[in-house]
Amino acid sequence: MSRTAYVVQKGATLRREGELLHVYVGRKREAELPTSELRQLVLMGNVMLTPGAVDLVLEKKIDTVFLSWHGRYRGRLVGLGSSAVTLRVAQYEALRDPARALQIARAIVRSKIRNQRAFLLRQAREGRDGEALGRACTAMRLTLVRLEGAVTLDEARGCEGAAAAAYFRVFGKLLVPDGFHFDGRNRRPPMDPVNALLSLGYTLLANAVEDRKSVV
Repeated sequence: MSRTAYVVQKGATLRREGELLHVYVGRKREAELPTSELRQLVLMGNVMLTPGAVDLVLEKKIDTVFLSWHGRYRGRLVGLGSSAVTLRVAQYEALRDPARALQIARAIVRSKIRNQRAFLLRQAREGRDGEALGRACTAMRLTLVRLEGAVTLDEARGCEGAAAAAYFRVFGKLLVPDGFHFDGRNRRPPMDPVNALLSLGYTLLANAVEDRKSVV
């Protein structure tokens, strides 16, 4: 079964040993990764690949993703045979057509707002702060109405931002574990555990989307 491996140890080095990738920290071997079971490799922070390891991941067509220590996407190593070229051409063609670009942007923002709003409504039904969540849901519904009348990409972006602001105003009320508090979104770098987890989650999601696009 193919799987994704995450290497997060600072100063780790991946070396090739036959068909295996060995993870070293200093002179100590910490892990062994059989490439026959590996679909994707995610390297976070100061993690290095030896030239032999680079050859192996390219040879085995293992998607190799580089993230910063704070979880920000930096890039990926892609070998020959990628089908992403035709996809990129289609994306650029859509971007050159303002009407098509706006249609796609509205569809993305609409789906995001609807999903966030549905999540808040479900939380309200389960007994969370229904009044505050209800106000946020009303604001997001009005934003959806405004989105349908958006005639520029900036207007669509503004709707996305307004809905996100309404959502994050009540996000802290959804946190259950003790010790976790949310006073607003911050990033680059995130300043608290909740924002750190949100940023990492967004990065992993973006990576999953990018990975999926590469095989369309």
